[in-house]
Amino acid sequence: MAPIRPWDGTNATNGENLLRQLRKERRMSQAAVARCVGLSRQSLNAIENGKCQPRLVVAYRLARLFERPIENLFLLDAYDQLGCS
Repeated sequence: MAPIRPWDGTNATNGENLLRQLRKERRMSQAAVARCVGLSRQSLNAIENGKCQPRLVVAYRLARLFERPIENLFLLDAYDQLGCS
């Protein structure tokens, strides 16, 4: 099955999200983004690397911070394969 592409045409594939790319475009550190959304830097790193999925409230905060719909940040197929809860 072909990977689902975000609506805005960027190059994320299964197992990835756009957080790192958006964070770097805004020249923000992981620590700064983590503070804005109420996470530790380590938790944000795990989300950026596709090792864990964020809670819904954190996903909404990230979407608001980066001014994007949630579905443009995260690819649900990737998280379904991880088995994270």
